[in-house]
Amino acid sequence: MTARKKEDLDSPENPNQEQLQQPEKEISWIYCGPNQRGLLNQYTVYRGGLPQHLEPHFEKCPGLKRLIVPIEQFPQTEEAVKQPGTAENVWYQQVLEYDGGAKS
Repeated sequence: MTARKKEDLDSPENPNQEQLQQPEKEISWIYCGPNQRGLLNQYTVYRGGLPQHLEPHFEKCPGLKRLIVPIEQFPQTEEAVKQPGTAENVWYQQVLEYDGGAKS
């Protein structure tokens, strides 16, 4: 997988989203974004789908869901997150700004 460029952010198609919609075949997913206090921890692995309580947060901050990738894509995604100008880096920055999981 090559790093996606910032221009790809406007594209409604995200290759990971199609896999998330398919019936689970014991696919393992990993969250590559920053910690979100009380919501998500970096490098959390999910099997058999994603927790339902995250859905409202995915709507408010799409970067959260976009940074949950099949575990096979983890090394490439982790590198892309560190490269300015990639879609993954922009999503990471969006998640840093999102405080939906913070407790008041």
